[in-house]
Amino acid sequence: MATISGFCGVRYNSDKIDSYDSVLAPPYDVISEDEREKLYEKSPFNVIRLILSKGDGDEKYRLASDTFKKWMNDEILIRDKESTIYPYFQTFTDGGKEFTRKGFIAIVKIEDFSNNIIFPHEKTFSKPKEDRLKLISASNTNFSPVFSVYSDPESEILKDIESSLPDKPLFESTDKEGVINYFWTVSDRELIQRITEKFNSRQLLIADGHHRYETALNYRNIKRKGIKGNRTGDEPFEYVMMYLCSAEQSGLIVKPTHRLIGNLNPKRVDDLQNLLSSKFISEHSEMDVPNIELESTEFGVIASGVNKFVKIVDTKTHEFKNELAVINLHKYLLDELLVDSGITIKHTKSLDDVLECLRSGAYQLGFVLPEINPVNILNIALDNRKLPQKTTYFYPKALSGLVFNKLD
Repeated sequence: MATISGFCGVRYNSDKIDSYDSVLAPPYDVISEDEREKLYEKSPFNVIRLILSKGDGDEKYRLASDTFKKWMNDEILIRDKESTIYPYFQTFTDGGKEFTRKGFIAIVKIEDFSNNIIFPHEKTFSKPKEDRLKLISASNTNFSPVFSVYSDPESEILKDIESSLPDKPLFESTDKEGVINYFWTVSDRELIQRITEKFNSRQLLIADGHHRYETALNYRNIKRKGIKGNRTGDEPFEYVMMYLCSAEQSGLIVKPTHRLIGNLNPKRVDDLQNLLSSKFISEHSEMDVPNIELESTEFGVIASGVNKFVKIVDTKTHEFKNELAVINLHKYLLDELLVDSGITIKHTKSLDDVLECLRSGAYQLGFVLPEINPVNILNIALDNRKLPQKTTYFYPKALSGLVFNKLD
């Protein structure tokens, strides 16, 4: 099953930076152009200069690599001497309650999806993979971890890690959303060996970072072709850096990604409403946004008038009753609708954004989705199925800049 290991990570030298707050950043794929500029201004050593470097064409990848090498030479970045795992906890508030998501960063042996050891749960796009492949090829480094989930109902692995944590974290950092990030280094050989053995019976679900994982897979295949003679199977490019969390913990929150549909002609809107009536069991009510509650099989439909809320309770087709809402929404409605190239779609995690877009007339239909239990996502992946693109939003995001994995 999954093969994990400690590694000699590269990380910021606390003696050379103003603060960890100034050098950390969200994952590259959620950073807007405006936020990118703010991160550049925040510090000359912010990780944004590695994960989203500026430059024309492919020049930006060379620039990122040169910047990384310079930071290493100037000891802005230092490398751990021993094989290490990196516990990483995040404390945050959601729905008025405080949670702490607990996990750790290690390296994991890259597996083809056909081996049924590491599973995706969403489809990917080709353009981001081309971009990340150019970056990893230039830098020979994992700059951000892939976020993966494993099953551990008894929390055996987490309890083992927590019992070995130093009294104080290496650093504590609060991000712009108020999430408090705690980061440790643990080099206990016996602990790492015990954890490694426990993962020998476990499979992994990619929660966030599908493009990064498939890029690592493509990079591995390219590097394999370049080797003359026998491979050991244990070369650094055979592994990828991962942030690993147990699926059953209360701190693993999966927020839904709602859908907005625009550029529909009025007749098409009527057709869709008829389709909803024929395919789904529904309940109609007046709008009461704060009190929208949805089970995992349910989704809501709001039209541009924003005065009626239709709750879709389930399908009328017995075969797909009790299926996750997002699957039935796409199967019976959206996949057919989005074949029309004139239709526009927007994905958002914000219900307020859905309502604002509908009130403004920018979009005509909003589909509100429920939170998804991570265990359900894991089970779908283990069943060799994939959720539609942009289905899940694991909150909060794991930051970039905590530690880097140099592939040498």
